Amino acid sequence: MDDHKNSREKDGVIYTPGSAYDKTLEQARRGTQSLVSRQTGGRSAAPAAASRTRTRRKRAKKREKSQYGVFLSLTIFTGVAVALIVFALVFSTFLDNSSGGLFGGEDKIPKPKQEAELPLTGDEKADGTFVVKKAEPQGGALTLYSPDAKQTLNLLTGQAPLKNKYGEPIVFSEIKRGDIVDAVYSGARIDELNLSTKSSEYKGITNLSADTVDRKITIGNNVFNYDDELVCTDGDGSFDIADLTARDVVTLRVYKDYVCSVTLDQGHGFIEFVTNRAAEVSPAPGAEGVTPPAEPPRNLENSPIEGSIEIDNDTIVPISEAAASPVPVREGRHRIVVKAKDHESYNTEVDVERGQTATVDLTEMKLNVGILSVKANKTDYSIFIEGRQYPATEPIELSYGQHGVVVRKDGCVPWEGSVTIDKKVNNLSVTLEEDVKMCRFTVTSRPDKAEIYIDNSFIGVSPCSANVEYGSHSLTYKKQGYKSVSYDVTLNTPALSYDLILLEEAPLQ
Repeated sequence: MDDHKNSREKDGVIYTPGSAYDKTLEQARRGTQSLVSRQTGGRSAAPAAASRTRTRRKRAKKREKSQYGVFLSLTIFTGVAVALIVFALVFSTFLDNSSGGLFGGEDKIPKPKQEAELPLTGDEKADGTFVVKKAEPQGGALTLYSPDAKQTLNLLTGQAPLKNKYGEPIVFSEIKRGDIVDAVYSGARIDELNLSTKSSEYKGITNLSADTVDRKITIGNNVFNYDDELVCTDGDGSFDIADLTARDVVTLRVYKDYVCSVTLDQGHGFIEFVTNRAAEVSPAPGAEGVTPPAEPPRNLENSPIEGSIEIDNDTIVPISEAAASPVPVREGRHRIVVKAKDHESYNTEVDVERGQTATVDLTEMKLNVGILSVKANKTDYSIFIEGRQYPATEPIELSYGQHGVVVRKDGCVPWEGSVTIDKKVNNLSVTLEEDVKMCRFTVTSRPDKAEIYIDNSFIGVSPCSANVEYGSHSLTYKKQGYKSVSYDVTLNTPALSYDLILLEEAPLQ
């Protein structure tokens, strides 16, 4: 600020006193004056020197303006060039990803670009990443598929060095179907091969979800693509990816965003739970003199029971569901625990082979049992439970649940009912009623209008009918002007008619 205040304008040029520029001008002025003085014989030359000074200053100012213009032009050109380069890069990225990766597509990982076809003949060297579709130890032949070029090659390893992903030597037998490898080859001959370091491997995958329509495989939040060349191997052969269940354990090998192979490490089989044969009933330990049950065979399928089946402490299936269709499980040994209403807990183990069905017989479950004692108000009666007769003097062993009971005695009306066995000791009290049989007794007389009595009880005027118990009874006729008559009758049929001719009384003398 101080320098600016001390500056002054001279001949159209602004300068600061004491500066180098000011000193230069002063020296030039003095030199010019000296030269002019000599040339003019000492006369004053100030006007001529001033004119030349103004000319030099104008030229210097013009040069400065020209240099500034060049600098400004270069700056603008450089800025425009940088802007064009940035725009080109952004536009190129947009074109590469507009198919679905970066701007709103479904895939989280951009799809790989198609590369040029791989050379198949000649001695030209080429390299690529491949999935092993077939490995033939005899001859060292490999059938390889390139996910980039979408092309299959048949190559021979020959004496080519084979290495794992860590660069360590391996033998041909260590190369498995489904492996992803990096190979350098010439024509049909492999020059170098190693297990790929460009791929990813996901082990121990369960609950794999495969969309066979859109050709996508989902693992958690990750979505991968696959194509018709997907290698699905179980070690001995191939399988359809649509046949995988949540129980299967697989290894996925992924190159870029493509699943190249699925290896089935642990497959699945099935357990069939049989419920259509008679269930056993276990005898009560230490129960002497107990009549063993002889119930008709129970069909658990026709008489569903409540309960569940636990497999390996992590899967619980209702018995009704397990009885309807085989349950898929992982291959290997499984522990089964069955808990059912009115049954003892049932434990077993079963071995399931891949693709096979093992059987668990639920009819081996033993029903819980209890003791039933029946007491009636009569003696010499018989007990019938679900069609089988039991003596009244012994306790009866029955399975838990509801049972139909009939108690019979001659001369009594049968008692019918049900009993629920839900504990170890159960009691049932029964009241038997006498079985009273009745006879429809019809009485007529000649003449009619006679009073009829049975066992001295008036029942009506003849002709009349009444229900009378079986047995011996006294029948009496009474009519004014006629002799009263009594008879002993026995009723032992459902219906009986009795007709009597009355005799007139003798007149008094």
